[in-house]
Amino acid sequence: MPGGSHGTGDVVLALDVGTSSTRCLAFDPAGRQIAGIGTTREYQARVTSDGGSELDADAVLEHGVACLAGAAEAVLRGGGRVLAVGVCTFWHALLGLDDAGRPATWPWSAGSSGRHGGTVARSSGWSSWS
Repeated sequence: MPGGSHGTGDVVLALDVGTSSTRCLAFDPAGRQIAGIGTTREYQARVTSDGGSELDADAVLEHGVACLAGAAEAVLRGGGRVLAVGVCTFWHALLGLDDAGRPATWPWSAGSSGRHGGTVARSSGWSSWS
């Protein structure tokens, strides 16, 4: 049942991890946003001396978990349940992980940090980077 006076009902959470913030919103099964359920964590990228832009991978992960947890808790408090979570992240971005699933590299985004593109391509075994 959709949100309202009868409770939250079944929802799908949408997590958007962007370059300036991470957001999580709730939607009913018909795709309508559920008012009052949403979390946002803002942050600012560090600008490097050569014009690049970097985010702390551990902090971005922490923000994502916090946003998901906050939205999920709101759904549960409203008597609902989370059916699924959709995730959207940086456009054309990569993040290397170690064997334990922890960030092992800085997030890399096409066009914003070209000095690392060749390194990523070589370490991945790709013959070209475009």
